[in-house]
Amino acid sequence: MELNKIAIKDLPQVLKKETLMEGHWRLIENAQSYCQRLHDAGVSHSTDVFDVFADAARVEAIAAKTLVPKDYLSCLNSLLSHHRFKPVPLAKMEDIDRAHIEALTPRGIKNTGALLLAGRTQADRVRLASETNVPLEQLERLLAAADLMRKPGVKATEVRLFIAVGIRSLKHLGEQDPQSFRSQLEDFITRTDIVKAIPTPKEVASDVCWARLYPVMVEWT
Repeated sequence: MELNKIAIKDLPQVLKKETLMEGHWRLIENAQSYCQRLHDAGVSHSTDVFDVFADAARVEAIAAKTLVPKDYLSCLNSLLSHHRFKPVPLAKMEDIDRAHIEALTPRGIKNTGALLLAGRTQADRVRLASETNVPLEQLERLLAAADLMRKPGVKATEVRLFIAVGIRSLKHLGEQDPQSFRSQLEDFITRTDIVKAIPTPKEVASDVCWARLYPVMVEWT
């Protein structure tokens, strides 16, 4: 199951130099027009792009139908593949108690993907905590980390930092103002030394703006 199902029509908001690596700058020009054409042609989500590129004939057909150049489509597929969900084994999560891994594993929860699907609602989390004897507070911290880790490039240090300043999900991260949020991070890091380096303005802008595109996986009250 693809947990990072991104809507193509929403992509233009991140197809700019401030939120793209240089290798994908090809996508900036005509972004609004091309993404709308793809959406109108039924290529409405990242999963549709992956399906198209599974068949060379479909790539040709979509390019002909939408007049979106094939090199643009290829670059778009590369970008979205980078943002495709990649589950992380629970054992590789920072500071996770091995006893908690052993309690979750028999229920088929061996990685971040399974954890997110098992703990989407408050009722799910309460039930899972009761069934596994993993404290609810610890379970919710793991879920927050797992959700943030859905975005490529969000490493353990960033997860630790974001959770420490109160961010619990990609949805919450996406609600931040990039400039104000970076100032908040800078102040917090200066006071606590929780991580070695302060994220750059581009790193924060990229994290915040991309977070707005990811579907909500975990519901928080």
